Amino acid sequence: MKQKLYNKAIAILLVVSMVLLTVLVPGGPVETRDFSHISPNVLQNFNIFLTSTGIISLLILFFIFKKLRWSYLVAFLCGLSYFCVYILDLAKIFPVSPSKMPTALFIIEVVGTIISIPLMFLSLKSFINFHSTTEKSAVKT
Repeated sequence: MKQKLYNKAIAILLVVSMVLLTVLVPGGPVETRDFSHISPNVLQNFNIFLTSTGIISLLILFFIFKKLRWSYLVAFLCGLSYFCVYILDLAKIFPVSPSKMPTALFIIEVVGTIISIPLMFLSLKSFINFHSTTEKSAVKT
């Protein structure tokens, strides 16, 4: 029963994290900073990473509800990715911009950072405490 609540919480946190990240599309209403001084290749790779994290967050939901052990590890890695992206930006490490960070962006990144912590905790706890007779019997054969 407790794991069912964890699964719902993980799913909600993944969706909220994905939505928060989606709102931060460069050039959109929230992310208005200038990154023209950063190499286009670096920005392209960073955007691929961000897009992949969002897509994986959405796709992994199915496997979380199927209660597959590895899906909790993937959810943890998504949470870690969100945490690192936001902390690096809030700490002005990457991406650095000569433009000031808009207040809305700051708030979204702080909320995203806070949300990533229980996402990582619940996902890792679910991965470590995972018990499945199907998986145990598969290992024995």
